[in-house]
Amino acid sequence: MDAGVLEKYLRDGLSLEKIGELSGRHPTTVGYWVKQPGLAAVHRDRHAPKGGIDKDTLAALTDAGLSTREIAERVDLSQSTVRHWLRRHGLRTYRARGRKAHGVPGVDEPRKPHRCARHGITEFWLDARGIYRCLRCRSEAVSRRRTRLKEILVSEAADAAENCSALETAASRAHLPRSATRLQSASYCARTVMPK
Repeated sequence: MDAGVLEKYLRDGLSLEKIGELSGRHPTTVGYWVKQPGLAAVHRDRHAPKGGIDKDTLAALTDAGLSTREIAERVDLSQSTVRHWLRRHGLRTYRARGRKAHGVPGVDEPRKPHRCARHGITEFWLDARGIYRCLRCRSEAVSRRRTRLKEILVSEAADAAENCSALETAASRAHLPRSATRLQSASYCARTVMPK
């Protein structure tokens, strides 16, 4: 293709694809021609590399607990570019660290800061299986379990008390001595609340 014609097409604002259609050539061939000295594609600034993110800036943003999407918005780059530079600098977001939050008990630190989906950045504890778990979530789970067990025990004790009073009522109707009724109800309560 003549350099003058190509230069005219580029000045008119035609894309490489459109020039390829007009000349009967593939757009990559047109791109090769455009690389000649003094020529420039119309949208080359749009596709030009914008530069990287320095390690200190990226480390500060990940330590602040931001996701790749939030970092991309802050530095005005794409999310894939942020992921590229995270890998290049050997950094990970808190979410990525949490996904791979495994360690070896006795070798790795027993407590580390991680990002919890519920509590944000908080202290995690390395359990016996080698998984870091949020201390606050664990404490809340223990509290919920104890509350649930207490409710179960109270309802069982209430059922046993109802059965004991029903037994006493039946005994009084059968004209049994009160002491015998108490013994029977006490043994019934003991068997109901604490079965063998």
